[in-house]
Amino acid sequence: MWSRPTTSYLNMFDHQAEPSGLTVYLALLEIYREHWRAAHDGNNQGTTEFSLSHIALDILLDIQGKDVDTLDAKLKDRKQL
Repeated sequence: MWSRPTTSYLNMFDHQAEPSGLTVYLALLEIYREHWRAAHDGNNQGTTEFSLSHIALDILLDIQGKDVDTLDAKLKDRKQL
């Protein structure tokens, strides 16, 4: 299954999310979308950005093991602006 959380995993860690983790993040994506709609009178404009930003933070807060090293190396390779 290809999804935006999968893309985030590939970009951050160079591998796809484990199936169980992906299931959780896809469920959270829908929950975050519903939170947005509830706070904005059912309006969908902005739901994707809001939901994906929360998913990205959730992914970052949950990393462990070699994913920490992979992300750390990527961040060290970036130039400071």
